[in-house]
Amino acid sequence: MKANSNLINAKKSPLSGSIFIIGLVLSLVALPLAGCSGAVQPEDEVFTGQEFSVDLETTEDQVRANLIVSNPGDTEFPGDFEFYGVARLWNQAGEKSSFLADTYYLSPIGPEDSRVVTSLNWSIDPGVYFLTWGEPEYGGVITIFVLENMLSGAPEVVRSFAIQTKPADYGPNISNAGMVKSFSQLEDGSIIITGETPIPDQNCVFPLLYSREGLVESFPAGECVPVAEGQWLLEVNAPPGSGGIQLEQDQSYQIIVFSDDLTIDPSEPFEVLISPPAGE
Repeated sequence: MKANSNLINAKKSPLSGSIFIIGLVLSLVALPLAGCSGAVQPEDEVFTGQEFSVDLETTEDQVRANLIVSNPGDTEFPGDFEFYGVARLWNQAGEKSSFLADTYYLSPIGPEDSRVVTSLNWSIDPGVYFLTWGEPEYGGVITIFVLENMLSGAPEVVRSFAIQTKPADYGPNISNAGMVKSFSQLEDGSIIITGETPIPDQNCVFPLLYSREGLVESFPAGECVPVAEGQWLLEVNAPPGSGGIQLEQDQSYQIIVFSDDLTIDPSEPFEVLISPPAGE
């Protein structure tokens, strides 16, 4: 339980009736106070559903990431003395470029308002990047962006995509999201991807298919693939006559797998080999 969980004050409804009923109600209310301070709060007072986002900016030689927490609800978020923010940046080769983990005092956030928790600045080469930002008890976001150099030499973020994740903390014994085992594309263009993971059952993995140009647009990025007995399988069916996901033979593709727990590393990138069409 968060150290500041008592900042949310439960509303008390007026009591009416006889002295006997008043005494009975007061005695029942006193029981949980005597045994535990974590009394259940009314449903409309329990704050859930924080959203995380990243605002990317570029200067002449750097990329700036503003790490944001938003309150989309209609109840004020009361603040958090132990907000453990974790941000990590990986390049397209799966190499960790940057890491930040710190405890902040997150001040109250009003309904439909946002707060910039911190900002990061990088001097990084053009390419595809994966930025994760979140807090294990609240959830987070995976932001995939493509950085290119303009004619002036200044960097610019030309494409980006974000995936929201749920609260998750798998513990100290799990350090990564596992591995991709196989990739196959059927004649109709459908795709089947399998993998294995140490992540507990009933949780999700998020396979991402990308090239040096960013995510493959026709691939369902952000789809929750359930884990069962340490295995997962993603089947992307091609609508009849669509030809499925179009992948080029001379293009280099990779698959990387993330999880809801953004404190662990993603899988190593898996190289996708595109077979020539039948008959060639």
